[in-house]
Amino acid sequence: MTQDLEYLKKENNEHNLKLHYEALRKELDIVLTSSIPQQLANMKTLLWVNFIMIGLILQTIKKFPLPTLLYAFSLLHIGNSYSHHSNAYQSN
Repeated sequence: MTQDLEYLKKENNEHNLKLHYEALRKELDIVLTSSIPQQLANMKTLLWVNFIMIGLILQTIKKFPLPTLLYAFSLLHIGNSYSHHSNAYQSN
């Protein structure tokens, strides 16, 4: 009698685990099928933004010679590094 009860408990537990894992798999399938199209749309949007940014950069390079742009970026870098260092000293 006790062996039959143990066997039934084991069978019920295995059946419940199978149902649980099937439900999890179905939920994961739903999540994947709904998120992949959204990710593709986000990637397309980012690609278009990148094309626009590259076009704007090329237009800027045409208007201003490259040494002038490099000089401006180096000034920005020096200004940013100085502000980060001064903020680090102020926080201590």
